[in-house]
Amino acid sequence: MNDLTEAGRLAPPRDVSRGRWVAGLLVGTLLWALAVFIAHSFPVIFLGRELTGPTYAIVALLFAPLAFGAVSAGLRLARCPLSAAGFTLENARADALVGAAVGVIWAALQFGIIIPLTGGGERADLVVNAEQIGTTLSGLGGFVLLAWGGGFAEEVFFRGHLMTMLRGILGASPAATALVVLLPTLL
Repeated sequence: MNDLTEAGRLAPPRDVSRGRWVAGLLVGTLLWALAVFIAHSFPVIFLGRELTGPTYAIVALLFAPLAFGAVSAGLRLARCPLSAAGFTLENARADALVGAAVGVIWAALQFGIIIPLTGGGERADLVVNAEQIGTTLSGLGGFVLLAWGGGFAEEVFFRGHLMTMLRGILGASPAATALVVLLPTLL
């Protein structure tokens, strides 16, 4: 049912109709948007919490699994296995090391060059982030957890779902590959 790519990894199945890919794209995207809404509104509406500091930990703990479930549903509708969308532990150690290295380099660029050259601690976005974090260690922890959980949820959607679905809809031509990369990048 599934074709192997030159690298030996599973590719999105080719025997699935374009309509099924489109349906998977729409369902997964709508469910992901619902996951965003639920994760951000649940602590405010049902727990009566302000969306700052430690509350971000609740958002992250809701958002990551809900996003994964949404994407899984869309992929399942398109009859695409999770492994074909990149959900595999095959290179987990190397991937984690690359991710950690990129994170450290990006943080060094941000704090060492970009932020100081663009207004420093007085930048509006940094002032807002500082207010959202608050003055407690739990606020910082919630914000860090949100960065990890939210980052995971976004990668699951943009890389795992959107790129896989677009590949299934558009095919593997060079022009399609350009669109598969360009559209999620623009979004």
